[in-house]
Amino acid sequence: MFISTPKVILVETCSNESMSSFYSKLNVHENLQTFHDINLCIDYIKSHLSETIILVVSGSLALKLVPEVYDLSNISMIFMFCTSIDNNTKWTKEFSDKLLMFDEEDDLLERLWLQIEEYFREQAKQFNEQADQYKQRAKKLEQSCG
Repeated sequence: MFISTPKVILVETCSNESMSSFYSKLNVHENLQTFHDINLCIDYIKSHLSETIILVVSGSLALKLVPEVYDLSNISMIFMFCTSIDNNTKWTKEFSDKLLMFDEEDDLLERLWLQIEEYFREQAKQFNEQADQYKQRAKKLEQSCG
């Protein structure tokens, strides 16, 4: 078992000036993958089931993409960036336990960084529990030898 960084996948229709700013802020994540084609993205996600994936998708693509990948076990969280949250609330209700919507890029990025922090803290907790188990095993051997 080793700690791996969750993969962040950004899915957007095209590069434009506002997305360029967003992308430059997001690009500090060392494990970022970008797609402009939904089908290529779906194929990628389905072929990387052992990776933890956080999906960031533009509102214009979310309606098609989210239902296709939502139930996959490797999708940890979906962040949707849209201009109007109100226009998307009806169809997103059934995906609410893994889908968060944002209309401000900095709000999305803040929540994304917190999600990654939570992932690493959970990994650290699991490693600490394993370390404690091995420490207990060593103590048992120490007592029987002493």
